[in-house]
Amino acid sequence: MEAKYYQNKSGQLFFLNSLNRKIGFDPNVKHRLTDGEISQEPILPGLIANGSLVEVCEDSDKASVSQSPSVQTFKNVPVPRNRTNVDLAEPIGGPYTQVSLNPDGMSRLRDYQEPPKHSDIAVDPSRMSRYVDTQQSLQGSMNPPQIPVQSGKVPPLPSGMMKNAGITPPGSIFISSPNAVNAPQNAVYAPPQQKKAALKNSSPEVYWNGPANDAGGYGKMNRHCVEGLFKKGVSVQLDLFKIPDFRSAVPITESMNEMINTVVSEDAPSVWAVMPQKYLPRSGRKIVYSMLETSEVPDSFLDKCKMADELWVPSKFNMEAFEKRDLGNLELVHMPLGVDTEMYKPMELTAEQKSLVQIKTKGFVFLSLFGWSARKGTDVLFKSYLREFNGNDDVTLVVVSRKDGSTSTAKIQEIRDDIHKYIKTYCPDPSNPPYIVHIGDAMSEEVLPVLYNMADCFCLPSRGEGFGLPYCEAGSCGLPVIATRCCGQMDFLTDENSFLIDIEGYKVAGQEIRCLSSYYENAPFAVLGEKAVDQCREYMRFVIDNNSEAKKRAGILRKDLESNFTWDHLVDKVYGRLRSF
Repeated sequence: MEAKYYQNKSGQLFFLNSLNRKIGFDPNVKHRLTDGEISQEPILPGLIANGSLVEVCEDSDKASVSQSPSVQTFKNVPVPRNRTNVDLAEPIGGPYTQVSLNPDGMSRLRDYQEPPKHSDIAVDPSRMSRYVDTQQSLQGSMNPPQIPVQSGKVPPLPSGMMKNAGITPPGSIFISSPNAVNAPQNAVYAPPQQKKAALKNSSPEVYWNGPANDAGGYGKMNRHCVEGLFKKGVSVQLDLFKIPDFRSAVPITESMNEMINTVVSEDAPSVWAVMPQKYLPRSGRKIVYSMLETSEVPDSFLDKCKMADELWVPSKFNMEAFEKRDLGNLELVHMPLGVDTEMYKPMELTAEQKSLVQIKTKGFVFLSLFGWSARKGTDVLFKSYLREFNGNDDVTLVVVSRKDGSTSTAKIQEIRDDIHKYIKTYCPDPSNPPYIVHIGDAMSEEVLPVLYNMADCFCLPSRGEGFGLPYCEAGSCGLPVIATRCCGQMDFLTDENSFLIDIEGYKVAGQEIRCLSSYYENAPFAVLGEKAVDQCREYMRFVIDNNSEAKKRAGILRKDLESNFTWDHLVDKVYGRLRSF
């Protein structure tokens, strides 16, 4: 079978499900593919046809897809260059001096330290099981670096500096990326009948699979669930779902490290808190904890969920979508997410806190925090802001956004190029646009409450949300919230506590959204047209001119979240559910 070599010219990361590997975005790496493999993988012919994958001649430096590093090969892991001279936050389109965030304070791609000796590694690699298909699919990664795991308490935050979640602290340990998928051979499991009898008089145990070290929404959901269950005395075996290393911006705590080293019985219930997977290799009751941003459930999504006994979803929006389908024996459970109202709260910021986010703003500050994509309504946000205000208005739009989750210089520049296009297209006078600041780096969770409290209003006209954690966090910090009247956020947003933009129904999204996930191919998203832009403009102007009314609604939202939507509420519900088995 003829083999050819291809280079990835697209700059995108391609996951090849049938080949159980992925094609990295480095154009200098050559990927060996046979004609038979290309015929097996539906996306490959299209990638080749549109020039994303370009055939190259065989030569002396050809290379097949590399394998994940083991403990023995970690010294070959490339060290990312520290971007000390890159502007991480830049005023766009304004006459003001360009500024940057404190480079010591922002988390970025890790600066990897020399790993400790093998004898110092406290985590047994053979216990780092990840379900088989996921582990195999990641063997083609471009030598992903080792995952730093914090072995002690988080060091205190130095004065004037943000805790850098991406820098390995002194005394860290490292987890390898082993091929082993099973628990160690010497693990002792209680017989099922003994374990069930014991559970009647003790706390339950659970196997939990999810990206708890991710900086995104799934990461927060997983962290708060397992940490909360751990505090309640639940025996939790935490299996970190493998994610690209640049997303692993959250340090692993001492309790998470203990959970990683815990082994529960095979008949313990398992929770897969991530997008539904191909295989759920556990013998106990299986639970998928996932979400969709669409108003209908794709067959491919539902088929994977049906491998489980239960499906937990975070919003009534998801409940309604699944209830329209034939679920068979799959039990549907509403498990709404929440917010830490003690961390995210209204604050009078000190000079030291403000120094954590060194950006210049002017006047009334609108904040929007999201992953850069059309699904998040970037077009509606910028159309509204650029048409309603100009450079003479005392107002700022702060956009905290990464593209594809990356903090690379290239991805940051892509976002800023898009913003400049919006200015040229939608601003009545492109030579005098309103003030815009873009933050393109990852923000540690300790700094996010400071960022929210530096703003006066949160605005995110999203076309699709599974739950909408940024709305929760902003509302908990006492910010007026402008959002769309749809999707997961409708669990906690109302006309009394927020400013809701009407949608014009749902329809299958355009290519710019469909390309984000195979689940989005024929999925309907909220329609936001010119009416939504006009309404968003009106709300932006309203919260400035009627700030007392806006703050009144924000106060109601804060109380609603405190009463019904905290992480403690979620942990209590998960705990009760586990005890019922």
